[in-house]
Amino acid sequence: MSEHEVVSLRHTQFMANLAQAMRTTAETASRATVDQCESDAKGYTQHLRARKDGDTSSLHAAAGTDVKAIGEWSKAEAERIHRETEDRISRRNGQLDEELQDYNSAVDIELERVAERVRAFEAVATGFFERIMAGTDPAAFATMASQLPVSPPFGDPDPAALVRDLRLSRSPLAQPDSVPIADPAPVVVQDHWWMDSPSALAARVRAKADAGDPG
Repeated sequence: MSEHEVVSLRHTQFMANLAQAMRTTAETASRATVDQCESDAKGYTQHLRARKDGDTSSLHAAAGTDVKAIGEWSKAEAERIHRETEDRISRRNGQLDEELQDYNSAVDIELERVAERVRAFEAVATGFFERIMAGTDPAAFATMASQLPVSPPFGDPDPAALVRDLRLSRSPLAQPDSVPIADPAPVVVQDHWWMDSPSALAARVRAKADAGDPG
């Protein structure tokens, strides 16, 4: 075997030994790496399992605290809503009492107004027909008949408007302290004094004298 062949064989053997050593080292490193990973994983899982019971208990405790707080909040809200409900019901009932009082007062006032209008019309109609019955002139009778009093109109009742008018009449704006409110202007009725009966004319004269009216 020549020297060249010997050198070549030694080189080949060296490379083979080197490759074997690298494979052995790689296998050792591989096992060590895997073993380290498995060890780390085992330690982590053991730690995780060890904390599981404690963490579960903590979660239960936190949930229990929240549930208790929610229950207390719900109870407080229920009490608040109950108080507010009772207060609103009480206020509404009080408002109803005021509404009923105003309604009854407004209706009573309107009934009295209607009665006054009826009495006034009855007085006018009575006087008118007394004058007609006392007359003897057909021409005067025809003239008087054309002046037959017309009964005052009565529309559909509007209770809401009656209540509104009543409340407006109570308003400070409707009743100033320093400025007196003038009486409503009286309804002007045409004075057919020449058609009065003697007794009615005497009564008219007495009424004007009592009132200080010279005419």
